[in-house]
Amino acid sequence: MFFVNKKNKNSQNSVLQLIESRRINGKPKQEIVVSLGADFKIPKRLRKEVARVVTEKLKDQKILFVSKQVEAIADKIIRRIQEKGNSSHLKRRDENEDIQEVYIDQINHTYDRIVGPLVIGDSAWKSVDLGSILEDCGFNDKQTKIAEISILNRLISQDCESAIPSWTKVFAVSDLIYPQAEDLPKDAYYRISDKLLDKKTKIEDMLYENVRGLFNLDSSIILYDLTNTYFEGQCNQIHKAKFNKNQKEKRTDCPQIVIALLIDGEGFVIRHKIFDGKMSDAKSLRKILHLIKLDYKNGEMPTLIFDRGVTSKENIELIQSSDFNFKYIIASRNNTENENAEEFVNATYTTIREDKSNKVEVFMKKEKNEHYLLCKSSGRKRKEESMRSLREERMIGELERLERITFTHKEITTPEVDQKIGRIREKYLSVSQYYDIYYKPGEFNYKIGKDASSNKRVLNILKNRKDKFDRNEISYQNLRADIDKFTKKYPRDFAEIEMKLITPILSYRTEEDKLEMKKSLEGNYLLRTNRDDLDEKTFWNIYTMLTKVEHAFRHLKTDLGLRPNYHHLDERVDGHVFISILAYQLLQTIEYTLRQRNCALSWTSVKRIVTSHTYSSITIPTRSGKTIRLRKPGKPEAVHKNIYNKLNIDYENLPVSKMII
Repeated sequence: MFFVNKKNKNSQNSVLQLIESRRINGKPKQEIVVSLGADFKIPKRLRKEVARVVTEKLKDQKILFVSKQVEAIADKIIRRIQEKGNSSHLKRRDENEDIQEVYIDQINHTYDRIVGPLVIGDSAWKSVDLGSILEDCGFNDKQTKIAEISILNRLISQDCESAIPSWTKVFAVSDLIYPQAEDLPKDAYYRISDKLLDKKTKIEDMLYENVRGLFNLDSSIILYDLTNTYFEGQCNQIHKAKFNKNQKEKRTDCPQIVIALLIDGEGFVIRHKIFDGKMSDAKSLRKILHLIKLDYKNGEMPTLIFDRGVTSKENIELIQSSDFNFKYIIASRNNTENENAEEFVNATYTTIREDKSNKVEVFMKKEKNEHYLLCKSSGRKRKEESMRSLREERMIGELERLERITFTHKEITTPEVDQKIGRIREKYLSVSQYYDIYYKPGEFNYKIGKDASSNKRVLNILKNRKDKFDRNEISYQNLRADIDKFTKKYPRDFAEIEMKLITPILSYRTEEDKLEMKKSLEGNYLLRTNRDDLDEKTFWNIYTMLTKVEHAFRHLKTDLGLRPNYHHLDERVDGHVFISILAYQLLQTIEYTLRQRNCALSWTSVKRIVTSHTYSSITIPTRSGKTIRLRKPGKPEAVHKNIYNKLNIDYENLPVSKMII
């Protein structure tokens, strides 16, 4: 084999081709093995060596004395030969070549690539017709393929853009999606992120319409909630990244952004919006309502469901205003539950659900234009009791440490103790509200006897120390140490002085009436709606759909690489979030399809099972001197077939290439 540069009639650039000389019917003939294109560059000094290595690798011969650079180029060329497989060089030369005598001990396999999760992701991509959506948005074929690679990477491995090129060398991306995938630079994935973000609204809308049509989904109910994702580093160039003490993941040391999701009743994302990191749940609602009103301007407005984090008096008035007038089902805030504490205790409840782990009882009442549903859940009660006990244990532990510090630390003053108590109260607010925490500072007084001789030095020392102690400039422990020191130095003078030194006291106890009230409300929650057509069970069932939002957030953060975000530009941050959202739609498509077929496997479990299904290149030396080289997937095992069948994946007809050398 050898390389030639073939001039293109339609371009000034020449195309690099790999040529093989063969004898056919006793006459020499040159055939093109593969055309590498105008962008494939091989230094002229290496071409002969590369051609030799390609020939030996194709024949599965042992290669000696080859540089890493030459071997890397040869590997790329072999992949191109396997991917194209359309030249006469790769076709069977006679009808009997499928029947060969082979050397069994010399059969090898190379270039193994994982195909299982990839073929499932590709099937989900095709089922929601995401490729056609991108084409409608102006993506060409190559850009569509790169976008699919980027989104499937987020679905499967959650790599950043700079790591995708190495990922394509582990998964069968070149076999299944794009033949030149392993040659794409990382910049291709950054550029595709920017292009996806540029068409975000159109892609999001069309994708949800496709999903809704595919599964015949009902969009009359919208679930709304917010989460956040944090960044590593200061992120000075990201205007939305803000520090927030209410960081839900307790990473207050990291800047964050806030992500709002609108999700339908089956857990598919209708729309998402990104806010700056200081946006609170309650303040975000107005912008979201405008989006929903615009989306449903030609149809009936949906029912909104959101949790107590979004519930505020202002938001309720906003939803009920003539500008929006939405139907809603919401959870009331804790103070409302306290106002209804007596009814929670005395109401006559109806059991709507009961199993081994949970019993749910409800009572519905009407006030003005709203229905209220008082709910008692035994499972929630156990959870809240456990959480309360844990917080109480931690708070008492911190108070005990503070008590020890108060008696032993030489530098801590009364204001510092009060400040620490305040921080503990704030940190454990849910339990400190029924604790009486009391701190009595130490006291110091002295009285000089009538007949005592006055040592001015001693009197000045005592006056100085008392003034400093009263001004909280000296701690109790330092004061006591000073008094002990001067007592030993001036024993006769101090014997004539009557001193009163009282140790500081830190005490805490439960306020039983408040604790009993807290216990009586554990496991209880209050729902409210302005809909008149719901019975108690339907009311409760619709509200519990909010677990779909929690499910989505958990997938985005745990399975789809939403956090942490390592980008340093606003558009790249938004692109990172959008790619995770698109990957979530594919994940939800996979899991929803499995649930329809009575399979409860999660995407994590599916990936783990099918990862053992791989592509391989198999080299088979024959007795005739020819080498057969096959590129094909392994035969699926029973566990693979079970999942593939449920997802309607045609695993029997995955791409296969064959070449005879």
